[in-house]
Amino acid sequence: MAPVFPGLPVLPAPLDWFLLALLAIALLACLAIPDRRAVMVVLASLAVMLVQDQMRWQPWVYTYVLLLIPFAWKIPAPKPGKKKPAPVDLVHPYIPYVQIFLVGLYFWGGLHKLNANFGEVIYPLFVKALLKLPDGHWMYQAKVFSYFIPVTEIIVGIGLLIPRLRKLAAIGAIVTHVIIILYLSPLGSNDNHIVLPWNLAMIAVVYFSSFNYKNKLVLWRPQADHWRWLTIGLAVLVWLMPALNLRGKWDTYLSFNLYSGNINHMYVAVKNGSIGKIDKRLSNYFAAQNIIDDGKVIDVSDWSFNELNVPVYPEKRVFRAISRYFCELDIPVDDLMFVEYQPPLTPGKYRTYTCEVTR
Repeated sequence: MAPVFPGLPVLPAPLDWFLLALLAIALLACLAIPDRRAVMVVLASLAVMLVQDQMRWQPWVYTYVLLLIPFAWKIPAPKPGKKKPAPVDLVHPYIPYVQIFLVGLYFWGGLHKLNANFGEVIYPLFVKALLKLPDGHWMYQAKVFSYFIPVTEIIVGIGLLIPRLRKLAAIGAIVTHVIIILYLSPLGSNDNHIVLPWNLAMIAVVYFSSFNYKNKLVLWRPQADHWRWLTIGLAVLVWLMPALNLRGKWDTYLSFNLYSGNINHMYVAVKNGSIGKIDKRLSNYFAAQNIIDDGKVIDVSDWSFNELNVPVYPEKRVFRAISRYFCELDIPVDDLMFVEYQPPLTPGKYRTYTCEVTR
């Protein structure tokens, strides 16, 4: 567990199961009897869960929370008044709200992939899994093709901004998600299955919000006070804040920085003399690449995927929380080391620290 505040107590059993059941019931209620009170229970339950463990701050959770927030308030539709309604007022304000979210998702998702690591690490894995090419194939070396993926995402994001191009951009987004689904399915890499329903949901979101709508994106709508502030707040979160991630000032997943090759990973290195002090089950996650003399290295990403079916939330404060767990095992300082890196792990391009840093 990686709570937002170190030392924050977590709900013990069976209260944690009660909270999960409450969330599930509220979600079902949203489908059966649409009511803002059910949405409020969903968001409140999620808030407690997210405060207790940052590993739950996954990008699909962020997506669903942002798309659900407007339903938690009783917000009247805009009233155009006696004058002839402007074209922008003929579209329910939730439609541009979703469109603004999608613009940020695809634009920043593509921009973060414009880096050397994406071409060196992610692109070869994508090509090998999806096209089943043999080792040594010329496409692995043709890194110029790796730019097609991020450029496509950026174009989709910009296209969703322009009414005349929105339908074409929506088609591009849907095709992108279909390719991702194929890549993650048994036909491709057959891993990270937790992302599959999110991609299916995004296909539906794109289709219903953007495929047949040619409205202009207007942030400041004078006829809809509540929607105006919701829309502006969303634009700040998904258009502006992701820029701070380029400087490490905003979370990676909250910036749509996904499958970019620029995401931090973590190893825990333990010398052989102290391996007996860690949980024996962690031996299942010893990494093949060793960076410590006379010891073993635990791949935290492998550990997270196998036990939680989600990636580690890639922020230093979460890595520190994981480090504190090992630091409480009474392992000598010289026998324990933590490593943060961006794949591939190469000499001189990773950072190490000890328990002294986590205190």
